[in-house]
Amino acid sequence: MKIGEYAYYSKKQERQNRRSMQTSAESGAAKAKLKVARRETSPLLPLPLPSPSSSETSSSTYSRRKYFTPYLSEKAIEVAVARGNAFKAIFRVNAHNRLDAYCTIEGVPVDVLIKGYEAKNRAIEGDVVAVAFDPVANWTRSEGIDVPDVNCSSEQGEVNRAVARICSMINSHPSKRPTGRVLAILKNSPKRASVIGFLSVKQSREDDEGLGRLADGPFSKKSKNQLAEQEVEWIWLVHTDPRFPKMVVSVKTLPDSVKERVKAGDVTVERELVSAEIYEWNEDALHPHARVVNVFGRGGEIEPRIGAILFENSICAAEYSPESLACLPARPWKIPDEEFKTRRDLRNICSFSIDPSHAIDLDDALSVEILSDEVLRIGVHIADVSYFVLPDTTLDAEAQARSTSVYMLQRKLPMLPPELSQELCSLLPGEDRLALSIIWDINLSGKIINRWIGRSIITSCCKLSYEFVQALIDKSFDADELFLSSSIGAKLHGYFSLKDVIESLKILYEISSRLGKTRFNDGALQLETIKIGFLFDEYGIPYDSIISERMESCSIVEEFMLLANSVDKLESSESEIINTYFAGLRFNKHAAESAFGREALSASALKFKIPDGDALRELAAHCNERTIASRRAEEAGEKLYIWALLKQKETPLVTEARVLALGPRFMSERIFVFL
Repeated sequence: MKIGEYAYYSKKQERQNRRSMQTSAESGAAKAKLKVARRETSPLLPLPLPSPSSSETSSSTYSRRKYFTPYLSEKAIEVAVARGNAFKAIFRVNAHNRLDAYCTIEGVPVDVLIKGYEAKNRAIEGDVVAVAFDPVANWTRSEGIDVPDVNCSSEQGEVNRAVARICSMINSHPSKRPTGRVLAILKNSPKRASVIGFLSVKQSREDDEGLGRLADGPFSKKSKNQLAEQEVEWIWLVHTDPRFPKMVVSVKTLPDSVKERVKAGDVTVERELVSAEIYEWNEDALHPHARVVNVFGRGGEIEPRIGAILFENSICAAEYSPESLACLPARPWKIPDEEFKTRRDLRNICSFSIDPSHAIDLDDALSVEILSDEVLRIGVHIADVSYFVLPDTTLDAEAQARSTSVYMLQRKLPMLPPELSQELCSLLPGEDRLALSIIWDINLSGKIINRWIGRSIITSCCKLSYEFVQALIDKSFDADELFLSSSIGAKLHGYFSLKDVIESLKILYEISSRLGKTRFNDGALQLETIKIGFLFDEYGIPYDSIISERMESCSIVEEFMLLANSVDKLESSESEIINTYFAGLRFNKHAAESAFGREALSASALKFKIPDGDALRELAAHCNERTIASRRAEEAGEKLYIWALLKQKETPLVTEARVLALGPRFMSERIFVFL
């Protein structure tokens, strides 16, 4: 039997369905009354939940088995949420047992448990759902969960009263865990469009979701190396993330190369790592329907896995479009003369960058000036990208979509084109560059006396590495000329000497140490994590690992960047703005005072829209989401290389570890030393 339309239930189940139809009309009304009665008597649900409207019920209700309850309408959900009969929450699935899921309800001290495939009602990880609590009689026994003392809210309103009733029932039944069910999906998870997994042509008669026996698959009775000779219509897609259910893919929707291999009976197609999207999951389907959109390659190789990590986190690895690159200025480029008239010229101070030795995009620099025996002037200079990326341009839109640079172990995916990040905006030694500067006058105890913020022009005298600065710290900044010359002497630019650089570093180190001590005394917390480094062969395969210990030199840059980020308002030592940008239009203060200038400025202002609070929150949420996604990708890449390294080990890895959690089908441990 093919896995087509009847792939989810056996003929025996169909016969049982037809027999049950004869009595369904008689028992339907009684069951409905019973459900309403239970809801009405439940202390958690003072009003019965609305039933799905007739329009939500398919005309084929009795012709096909329904495995799931139809979703309530949007209007019904609004009513249920307003009355406290349902709650909005983010759906989270247990990675060790995908039949269990959880939802956090504001005001409820414990997560509501969504247990079982039917209660989950087709929701997947990350969905925003509407959830209803089950009657207390249906709650499960609490296992290993501490329920804190709950103070029931006395606030008015139906929702608050419903939450108070739930808290009261939790207090009254400390041995029980609240359970619930999904009534509707309010917002689809982005993960529905970024499925990563393997195709599976081997079909099992037993359903691993605990919902009974499935129909025979097209390959279930075939040999290991050969598929069925009959035409194949459906195959499985197994997600690499155990939180997601098995999915069904129509063979006719597969990419041509994969489709031909499936039809030819090539079981090696199961080794291909693919991406897909979930496009449908109806009540009469045990599994969601997915569509393959890309084939990365063999799942046991690094590059296909990297591609899958980037896809799963919606990270763009493509080059910048010609339309975006057209927004860049023609090269060779130099700073226009008018910028020298409107920016603070800081080229005569000793400034330099401190970055990893392999860094090529130098986006920040530090500087030091000695004003007196008691006061120092310290500057943080950030590359002024806004000069090149104007609002509402193609380049601006593409940079906003990327939002951040992603650093994988063997590649960097920049937020900005390399022409900007590595050249025009990079604070290269010996090159005049546009910057946004924050300058503090600080006394020797680390107290800020004065501050200036504004646009500037700087020239870095050298590029320093964390390793070199750490070596100076270890030598107490007392290094001989030979050591200095062999390290950075050839890279110095301008008229500053090696002595100037060393003296500036010593001052920065002392002030940053005081700033850090003050932060920690005020309650700051720093979590140290072990970072693993890898050694790669000529093919990009890791053959060994090293522990990358945190260097004290890193704290120099960190402390001043934290100080810069703590600026709560912009202040300037200059009383007038002479030249600036507005709505993408550059104008001169004196020109703007003319009649023509005022008309031009007014016309530009009409096009400029100040974003409201919601727009700013949406933008901030987007940037935060992209930052979190980049971190997930970087961590996943590191785990991938650990896997590749362990895979090559000829002998088992023996090291000290501690078991953190133990379950019926999993064990989590922490490895202290990675050998």
